[in-house]
Amino acid sequence: MDRLIQDQEFRALLERKLKELGQREDAVLPGLVRSAEEHATAFQTSRTSSDEPDASKKTSSCPVLLDRDRRSEYSADVNASRNRFGTVARSRHGAAMNISTRTFYQGIWDFPDLPSYLHEWVIPYMLNDLQTVFDGARNRWKELGCPQAGRGDFLLSTALFTLFDHLGSFMGDVDDSLSPRENISRCARRLESTKGVDLIVGHFGRNALVHRAWPQTIAAMDNGSWAFGLNVTANPDESDHLKLYWRMYQLPNEVRKPTMVPVLKFRLNVGVLRRELEGLLGDPKFPTSVRSEVFLRVRNNAIQCCNKPFAPPEGLLDGKGLGRTWRTAVETQIRAL
Repeated sequence: MDRLIQDQEFRALLERKLKELGQREDAVLPGLVRSAEEHATAFQTSRTSSDEPDASKKTSSCPVLLDRDRRSEYSADVNASRNRFGTVARSRHGAAMNISTRTFYQGIWDFPDLPSYLHEWVIPYMLNDLQTVFDGARNRWKELGCPQAGRGDFLLSTALFTLFDHLGSFMGDVDDSLSPRENISRCARRLESTKGVDLIVGHFGRNALVHRAWPQTIAAMDNGSWAFGLNVTANPDESDHLKLYWRMYQLPNEVRKPTMVPVLKFRLNVGVLRRELEGLLGDPKFPTSVRSEVFLRVRNNAIQCCNKPFAPPEGLLDGKGLGRTWRTAVETQIRAL
């Protein structure tokens, strides 16, 4: 016990906590030391054993063990997701590993390459988070009796295009722009449903996250004579996808009286896009299509943002892109629909 409180910083922290709690040292310290000793023993066991510890040997008296317990709960789900996508988790050194005994991760900096990042973080966590949100929204909507509103269109599209933004940063060249609209477009270009409308998705897909401009769902075309809008739906009926239809809308105008104009709406189903994204990431050829220097650029950007969390990140996103030709390129895709 004495050895554990020899460190001056630990001792100072202990005294401060005791003062806050208004308790005597002899009433708190034995339990604190016991928890520390139990945690040390459990930590050594987790470092040397590839199996999960017996649940009967776990203790709730040590708060730090909560993280380890949670990993135990997650391990079955992680293994299931690996089976689902045909992937095998690898350690940083390339060897097969037991998820429940690894150290915890904080982000992309903990992974040396895209395959390890993909199989140990993106697929078991990001994609499964996405599925949980989709399944929960769908079940809740059915409980409500399938009303016209409240299906989850707004939030599910935001979650999906956020993942497009992140994954799209790996899909270009090392000197490409990493702006959200460019990233989303690059990811959309890889999917069967959106490869010909990738710029439309990049520009209107949750308004390039969320929002670089005011969140109107349509954009005026040809001096306001008509308008175009992307309609993203979470309809469980996935045949409701890649549809074009017209609506009349009173287009607001700051100068003259509002006028009724036809609006061309293009509908995408987020359920279909999610499945196509899962197929892309589960393809064994996908990791090899990403250049290692591109991954390292994004990885280094992440650690710079970690070390300088309050510095503007915009400079890290600069690179080649459509720039001033972006509007013309998007309008060209709209007119081609």
